[in-house]
Amino acid sequence: MNAILRDPNLIAALVFLVLAVIGVLLAQGLARKGDRGSALKRRLRYASARQGVDPDIANDRQIDLDVFGDNNDERRGEGRIARFMDMLDEKLALIGGVRILRKAIPIAAGFGALIALVAASKLELPFKYALLAGFLAFVLGLVFGLRTMIQRTYDKFNALFPDAIDLFVRSIRAGLPVSQAIENIGTDIAAPVGPEFAAIANEMRIGVSLDDALRSALKRVDLPEMRFFAVTLILQRETGGQLAEVLLNLSDTLRQRKGMKLKIRALTSESRAASKIVAAIPILSFIGMYYLNKPNILLLIETDVGNNMLGYCVLSILVGLLIIKKLTAVDA
Repeated sequence: MNAILRDPNLIAALVFLVLAVIGVLLAQGLARKGDRGSALKRRLRYASARQGVDPDIANDRQIDLDVFGDNNDERRGEGRIARFMDMLDEKLALIGGVRILRKAIPIAAGFGALIALVAASKLELPFKYALLAGFLAFVLGLVFGLRTMIQRTYDKFNALFPDAIDLFVRSIRAGLPVSQAIENIGTDIAAPVGPEFAAIANEMRIGVSLDDALRSALKRVDLPEMRFFAVTLILQRETGGQLAEVLLNLSDTLRQRKGMKLKIRALTSESRAASKIVAAIPILSFIGMYYLNKPNILLLIETDVGNNMLGYCVLSILVGLLIIKKLTAVDA
């Protein structure tokens, strides 16, 4: 036992295994978060069946729990973990909620294991550093993958949203009520816009007001475009006015905003590409020097002074990338 505790490689391996097990258990627990208990599921399915709503859709989209008396005041006693899971579920709502972690975490763990294997076998790094590299690859891969999926879904939502507003305007001009116009978007527009509006229509069918249904949707889709639409509908219900004309102007504004974003992205493409190249040069140089002059590179890994220098270099690169990102990030 003492021999094991003295071996840093074995300690690092045990820590890595423990973290992997905790990650898998956390993924399973978060994936089951959507089911708040059999009683709530039965209640939702019963209410949905009575109102003609598809129960599977109602359960899948997580109708606002304030309808069932599960308000924020009552849930304050659940602790930080419950609030964190709620926040995570809202952030990941467009890509499947926390259930997406069942697929994402194993993939990220496999990527981390591959990086650890390459670092240990090809780069011949010490075992504990190879495990550290694998763990960092696991965390960064998971975060980057989820952020990429969310950003692509948001981009697709923004691309389809003006067409959804145009369909809403045509439905209103044809004399259909607002609830039917929202339902038409849910059936005729592709994902991710269609399912979100189908969720709004389903909530309204079981008695949720339009204002509450829109607020519930804004928790899942935190985009300025969706907020513009929600504010327009809510104000029109309170003050009246020509809803069709207002939404038509909103659709034109969103298309112009999208064109401005694309123009800004084209104008800043050179600086963004340069930042990626600058960030890649130190990594490629480090790998090349490891093969060409391995003893000097090992000084950065195995000595305290080298670790400090390496940490300073990594921190400097990250700060530089953040500055470049701030300079090139212009909102339309």
